[in-house]
Amino acid sequence: MAEPGVAVAADAPISTEDAIVAACVVVGENDALHGVDGWSSVDTWRNGPPVRWVATEARLLLQVPAEVSHVGIELWVPGRWLGPAPTAQLTLRDQYAPLDADSQPPLDVSFRLQPGRWQVLECPLRPFGLGDSQRVVCTLRLQWRRAAHGWTWRRERAAVRRVWLRGARVQARDVTIVVLNWNRRDDTLRCLDSLAGAALDGARVLVVDNGSHDGSIAAIHARDPQQAILALPENRGYAGGNNAGIRSAVADGARAVLLLNNDAQVAPDFLPPLLWVMNSHARVAAVSSSTLREGHETLELAYLRVHFGHGLVRRIGVNALPSEGFIDPREVEVAIGCSLLIAVDALRAIGPFDDDYFAYHEEVDWCFRARREGWQVHYQPFSRVFHAGSKSTAALVKPLVARRGRGKPALPNATPLSWNPVRTYLGARNAVRFIRRHARWWQTVYFVAATLYHVPLELLAVVMNHEEELLLGLWNYRIALGWILFGPPETRTAATYIIGLAAAPWRLLVGLPRDLLAAHRAGSTAQIVEHCRGLWDGLRGYPPHLQRLGLQ
Repeated sequence: MAEPGVAVAADAPISTEDAIVAACVVVGENDALHGVDGWSSVDTWRNGPPVRWVATEARLLLQVPAEVSHVGIELWVPGRWLGPAPTAQLTLRDQYAPLDADSQPPLDVSFRLQPGRWQVLECPLRPFGLGDSQRVVCTLRLQWRRAAHGWTWRRERAAVRRVWLRGARVQARDVTIVVLNWNRRDDTLRCLDSLAGAALDGARVLVVDNGSHDGSIAAIHARDPQQAILALPENRGYAGGNNAGIRSAVADGARAVLLLNNDAQVAPDFLPPLLWVMNSHARVAAVSSSTLREGHETLELAYLRVHFGHGLVRRIGVNALPSEGFIDPREVEVAIGCSLLIAVDALRAIGPFDDDYFAYHEEVDWCFRARREGWQVHYQPFSRVFHAGSKSTAALVKPLVARRGRGKPALPNATPLSWNPVRTYLGARNAVRFIRRHARWWQTVYFVAATLYHVPLELLAVVMNHEEELLLGLWNYRIALGWILFGPPETRTAATYIIGLAAAPWRLLVGLPRDLLAAHRAGSTAQIVEHCRGLWDGLRGYPPHLQRLGLQ
């Protein structure tokens, strides 16, 4: 492997010392390289390491050991004035392959470059026609496209900082599966049973107990005396408990950590597809599984998008079939923390979860930070886990006094309403914390405006038993006002419109407040109250009230 600061000639082979990390520095101070095979002069970029500039095409001869699977290059193009972004094309071929007109390169991949930032490009070497070839020609071509007005880039050249070869980043034996438990002994035992029947191929399972007092540790040891358990003295939440498991796994030499909810059960082949994606690119930070509802083939949800509005994120793929647009692996904004494989090198670069989140939105914060640093987050539908819901906090919820949806026809294929004030409090508090840490001023204004719009609308939905319509996006102020004044749409007549308009002051100023008070006394507004408490505590930076929430 070339030493830093030593140039590698275009006609000299680049080799590796091991299959995991094999960085090949292609820049240095050797003036003999200037102008050879497309590499132009050596320069120092912003007091950093030396770089080599490429104008249109450059070529390297790679000496490729059999265990190497990917070739990568890191480059930078200047920020543009106006015009389309350039593209980079990597072509890989066997050195001894014929170069006649009928011969096609075994791999030819194009990338859209991002101006003004260092970008990592990687291509797989096998199994794309190279076979067991030990000598591979890697050609980098840059295409500079001019805009219609003729303006183009300031300098039509790119800076290359390094080229490398690597094998698999992570193998199954390098993975530690962290199962976090807090007073859910039976769920954890079922999760461990499903892992025992899965193809783990040497992956290690670590149970982290968050200060449980239901006999979880004794039950797990009774099931398997050899099971590794990390017992914490108190409940540190999802963030703190998993951080403790991650530190233990890294100390034992893990190269990736898979965070698995204890109320989930895994498919036998859930791990290999996650490794496929993790090994596809050096900048993949995390990969999530497809989270299906327990006992069904419908998605609980696929992934999340940050939109900085009310609720902070949009839940993509809720109750959808995988075939409804969620069957292909893809890069996403936020992965689901139910089954999440995280690379240790990404954890070292980005940092762990923020312990102050305690639970909910900690993976949103981590994925946001990862993508901001140039890492990738992926969704892998071929890895399946079956989730029973947020049982760690659902057990703390008191049942409602009255049934919801009273007097309305049932929706087809309805699922139970998400009634969880504990989760609502933590979600609202942590959403404000996320906004305070990451949002721009206009995103903050949008979040505040959206919250002021939606919270009263949610309150009206609770009081009038229309939460299903709210969740489906079929509820707004116009519809709510129509129900208050005129009743159900199917019973409205000309007389009801006249009577409703005449009685509007009474119904809005007397009847509606009376209904609000009755709903509050019945306990139906507990979730709205916790939402407002969470917003206030997040705004003031208060820690969560764990004792009041029953989380200690």
